[in-house]
Amino acid sequence: MASFTQDATQAGSQAGTTECHVALSDSEDSVDGLHRVKIMAESNPVFAMALRSTDTTEAAAQLAQAHGIVVSPEALWRHRGTLTEAGLPTWRG
Repeated sequence: MASFTQDATQAGSQAGTTECHVALSDSEDSVDGLHRVKIMAESNPVFAMALRSTDTTEAAAQLAQAHGIVVSPEALWRHRGTLTEAGLPTWRG
């Protein structure tokens, strides 16, 4: 669940406005990252091929990061059979 914090600066308070910052938890970051990896793999065959050719979840996480996607190796491992339609990639245990 997202945690919300409000920062009211003096200028913002005088103007009657506040800023709302949303901080995602680690699990929400992982879910968003996994979703983005799956969408990228479905829409970009070059990315999908590169993802399938990774030997480790760490390499897959680095590949995702190179494409602007933040996802942990652990999250990729937990969802290893659901990232592509064919159930790939599956990294060795």
